[in-house]
Amino acid sequence: KRGYYRITRSPLRDKGGNIVGVLAFVEDVSRLHRVKQLEQVLLEAGDRLSASLDKSAIIRSLSDLLVPDICDWCLVLTKSSSEPLLIEVAHSNHDIADRSKKAFGLEGLTLDKIRDYFGESSRKPMFIPEIDDAKWESLCSDDYVRQALVASECRSLISIPLVARTPDKSAGQILLGLRSGKFSDDDFAVARALASRMSIALENSDLFEKANEATRAREDLMTIVSHDLRSPLATIRMAIELIHDVCDQMELPAELAPKEYMEIIERSLGQAQELVTTILDVSLIQAKGLAVRVAPRSLEEIVDSVIKIYSPLAEGQSISLNSDYKLAPGTLVPLDGARIMQALSNLVGNAIKFTPAHGSISVEVRQCGKSVQLRVCDTGSGIPQDMLTKIFERNWQREKGKGGLGLGLFIVKGIVEAHNGKVWAQSAVGRGSVITIELPLELPAGIAERHSNLSY
Repeated sequence: KRGYYRITRSPLRDKGGNIVGVLAFVEDVSRLHRVKQLEQVLLEAGDRLSASLDKSAIIRSLSDLLVPDICDWCLVLTKSSSEPLLIEVAHSNHDIADRSKKAFGLEGLTLDKIRDYFGESSRKPMFIPEIDDAKWESLCSDDYVRQALVASECRSLISIPLVARTPDKSAGQILLGLRSGKFSDDDFAVARALASRMSIALENSDLFEKANEATRAREDLMTIVSHDLRSPLATIRMAIELIHDVCDQMELPAELAPKEYMEIIERSLGQAQELVTTILDVSLIQAKGLAVRVAPRSLEEIVDSVIKIYSPLAEGQSISLNSDYKLAPGTLVPLDGARIMQALSNLVGNAIKFTPAHGSISVEVRQCGKSVQLRVCDTGSGIPQDMLTKIFERNWQREKGKGGLGLGLFIVKGIVEAHNGKVWAQSAVGRGSVITIELPLELPAGIAERHSNLSY
């Protein structure tokens, strides 16, 4: 019979040492070969099942691994409480695979119905070394599904339920078939091990999706609340301005004027408005990217404005803040002035936060080929090399307890990418940091046109 054999040959010699024959030993090592093959499948299955959290990718990857090396036919059916039935069919004959998938892809087909077709046997692992049409009939009560199974041309069957640890997570069934030959007890044991690992992988996929849904729900709530807060905050701002005007008109004595209290309210209101804007910006970046209004602008004006705003804060902490502008006079860059000023302000504000007294911060502007670079250089504490690729991620913070939400650099990256630009950091611990924004001097025609029609 077909299989794997080890042949050992030894010469037969007479008393004179002459070869008079050959003694051959033939050992059937088919099972040993199969066991090694199954062990390799288990190892590779572990890698495949852990490579993705997408349910469709998980079952497709596993079925591709099994067919045709381990079996000729593989049918996987799975679902969770919130999903329709998910079906994957693999067969060594592509035409049969297509017919099987169409048969099991019937509208209204559910996992419970599939299990009903197999009766109670679907609730526990099932191993049928040899199966014929009569056996199919006794196993499956539905004519259409039975015909689809018979059409698989399988003559040996393994069926394993995919059992979840909790009722509302993934559940399903995996069926393996051979068109010729028979499955062995070793095959059955490996199939059960694979089904167990697959159940865990599918459940992890469910948990990951539920976590993503919870995150999306939280972000949607934050966006809605932040958006709804903008109107009342704007009303408070107008009320403060009105109070200022009334106080000026009444010419109240200094001791009666609520100037000090009004300044406290204005600072708190400014912080609240900044927080709301930050949350809305993050939501836009994650949803579809920030929209920008691009027009030719002078970077020198933007840099000077940022320096003017942050100079009092820097001087109060004994930090030197200056600019080094080296673009040709009259150079205009296509950009959204408000957004680039927001990005530059975030970088300068961060630099002040992490630069010690008597340190220095410089904002440098240079042309680099067909691009312009803005560099914020500081003599602060620096950033570890292994963190340089992570600092533009959402919620990243250089030092816990320094305040903020860890969203500033994430927003900077979103603003720069909306301008078709790039941003990166260079740093070493104890030697300060340099964060560079690179913007194109000319936007591609399609991007310039698209951006000019967007608003925020």
